[in-house]
Order: sequence, then C-alpha cells, then structure tokens
Amino acid sequence: VDGDGSACSTVAGGHGQGSGEGQLSSPGIVVAAPDGSDFFVADTGNFRVLRCPANGDGSTCRTIAGNGSRGGGEGQLAYPWDLALAPDGSEIFIADQKNHRVLRCPAEGDGSACSTLAGGHGPGEGEGQLNE
Repeated sequence: VDGDGSACSTVAGGHGQGSGEGQLSSPGIVVAAPDGSDFFVADTGNFRVLRCPANGDGSTCRTIAGNGSRGGGEGQLAYPWDLALAPDGSEIFIADQKNHRVLRCPAEGDGSACSTLAGGHGPGEGEGQLNE
C-alpha cells in the first residue's frame, strides 16, 4: 500500500468464499513475516492457517497448519483465532480457540510438525487447561 492507499492489492482470497484455491472463509488475524515477503492468515472458517506471498495474487497461498477439517487431532484446528510469529520468523504460534490450546508450528511447514505449547486438555482453570 502506498501512502494514500491507492495501490492496494489482494494477497489472500479474493476468489469468493470457500475452501478452494484463492478462497477464504471468515479470515481472522493477519501477521506479516519480519522481512515483509509473506503474510500469515488465520482462515478461521476453514480451520487452517495460510502463508501467502506479499506479491501474490490471492491464489498462491499454501496451508501451513490445519487440514481444513475441524477437530482436535493431529493436523486439525478448531477456529484458529490469533497468530504470533517468532522474531526471526521461523515459527508461528496459533491460538486454537475451540481446542483450548496454543500450538507452535514451523513457519515453512505443512502442519505435520506442530506441537502443543499450552493447553489442549479441555476448557478450564486447571493445570494444562485454558479458557476461551
């Protein structure tokens, strides 16, 4: 975006609501890579997190966490709500709202190497639990 906002372009989605290539469903937070080359998008309604090139056209994003199916198993998310990126951009932290957990995933990954950092034992105030 230039100073007056006239040079805006779509870098994620823009091809209707859905789960296909170039589509999003209820996108949430967006976080930029430290060097600005990519953006990470919480595609909340599709239960996934996408990595999109900043110079892309909205159809070149790839899934780095979640498999598009709501759940709490390996490779699944249930409403990824918030994202944070490690200062060096190597890892992304995902607040997986309905699974009451925070995941750590490689920013270059495909979701198979994510690990639970906090929570994941149902909602509550006990040890290993998080509330919404």
